[in-house]
Amino acid sequence: VGCPSDRVQSGTFGAVLMKHPALVAECVAAMRAEVDVEVTVKCRIGVDDQDPEEVLPEFLARIVGAGCERVTIHARKAWLKGLSPKENREVPPLDYELVHKMKGYFPNLHISVNGGVTSLEQACDFLENGLDGVMVGRAAYHQASDILSAADPIIFGVGEVTTAEQAVHKMLPYIEAHLMAGGRLNQVTRHMLGLFAGRPGARGWRRMLSDDGNKPGAGPELVLAALAQMAQTAQEVEAAQAG
Repeated sequence: VGCPSDRVQSGTFGAVLMKHPALVAECVAAMRAEVDVEVTVKCRIGVDDQDPEEVLPEFLARIVGAGCERVTIHARKAWLKGLSPKENREVPPLDYELVHKMKGYFPNLHISVNGGVTSLEQACDFLENGLDGVMVGRAAYHQASDILSAADPIIFGVGEVTTAEQAVHKMLPYIEAHLMAGGRLNQVTRHMLGLFAGRPGARGWRRMLSDDGNKPGAGPELVLAALAQMAQTAQEVEAAQAG
């Protein structure tokens, strides 16, 4: 209940459903009647000229009454006209205070916050101040080393920090299995391009995987070569700075 694109609006799903809480509740109830797993909802705080202070509590009350026990709230309005989906992720102001207020209204509802979370420090702050969960979206994809590498030990208290280099080596068996199943290297490595974001050699890492990852025969050796090139660049930068 969050996507504001014209395509989903025309089918009466996505963020436009914030205007139809009874229909969302009906959908939740129908799904609950058919499955044994939890039915969860992700929503905005409102759309267009709606007053989130009024519509969000009513919306949550409806879906809770239908059997929803977990909700993720993107702490922004969605504007159904005038803003693109990308702009709707950035332009409407965030209202984290309202999400915290909803937890006070619905103490037994598992509430996670989404929108604008770009660090584990932010996530910890939300958890320490009463929310049940945090959804990190694009930051986890584009800044994987900053977010995912330490999420387990910091958030869940298990495991150890995984470096980007360790993550690359752990991906190699998966890459080999994907290639043996008929896949192409770039189908995996395109999701690894941001692993070294902000570090010396990151551009070379991205360029080598992007330029050569879709070529016939490209395999794990290309990934290791890109990793070695990045390590060499990092050493050269470090030596230059020391000199």
